[in-house]
Amino acid sequence: MLERLRREELPARRPSSIAEINPLFENGSSLLIEFDESIAKIEEAVQRLKQTRERFERSLNVAKSLFAPVRRLPEDVLVKIFSLYQGEYSFKLETHHTSEAYFPSIRSATLHLSCVCSGWRRIIFSTPRLWSTLDLNLDSMENANKRTAGILNTLSDYLSRSRPEPLKLRIALLSTQS
Repeated sequence: MLERLRREELPARRPSSIAEINPLFENGSSLLIEFDESIAKIEEAVQRLKQTRERFERSLNVAKSLFAPVRRLPEDVLVKIFSLYQGEYSFKLETHHTSEAYFPSIRSATLHLSCVCSGWRRIIFSTPRLWSTLDLNLDSMENANKRTAGILNTLSDYLSRSRPEPLKLRIALLSTQS
């Protein structure tokens, strides 16, 4: 067909001569629809393949994490590391407020570490020594009555989890008032 166009052989003006030049004219629209449908199926298959790959990658990461060096450390070494981390990261009670209420936000090395994984949580909750020191930094005494419940709950948790160790409590009060 391209060769005929180069030689400038123009088709006759009758409908049958168009079909002679290129039979695709007769069913071109239906072929385009078929192509679109095939492309849609392929794109759907690619999407499913990407999702399968993502699931496999997550599984692979979990499997790799099982061989992480930290998992081979003995419990007593982890407890020592946790204790060192505790010394650098003191407990802090912060108050965040909205227009309606104040919300205490409690930060603690012990609580923070217990959120890493179930293995660390088990170790931390079974080691009273990690619950035996509490540095309580109160940034301001205003609205203290609104924070009392959160403070008391946290103190109660530390007290019960630190048994039989004595609880060492250090409180710092900083006032923003002049």
